[in-house]
Amino acid sequence: GISWVTRWWMPFSLPWFSGIAEEVWYRLLLVTLCYFMLRPAFNKFPAVAVVLSVLFSGIVFGLGHGGNLMGRFLTTGLLYGLPMAVIYARCDWEHTVGAHYMINMIPWIMVFLET
Repeated sequence: GISWVTRWWMPFSLPWFSGIAEEVWYRLLLVTLCYFMLRPAFNKFPAVAVVLSVLFSGIVFGLGHGGNLMGRFLTTGLLYGLPMAVIYARCDWEHTVGAHYMINMIPWIMVFLET
């Protein structure tokens, strides 16, 4: 059951689980794996390998969230997945987890404020 203690901590703790898990799969493993597989093919232009890896990660992220192709794919994949893959490529994994946490925390806070 949900007690008053867990009700107060849910909006702050639950976004970490999805943020860390999804960022490990979609960014840390998928972008890195795609980059290392594409890097030999684009030896003279390594930026092309980075761009293709980021695009592929955003597409898989959007498709991995289910729903219909256009609605969920466009909103989740292109509006959330693609920028987080760019953050991973330009900064590091920790910044991507932080961004994912902040995005996931917004709906939890809204539900918490409604109750």
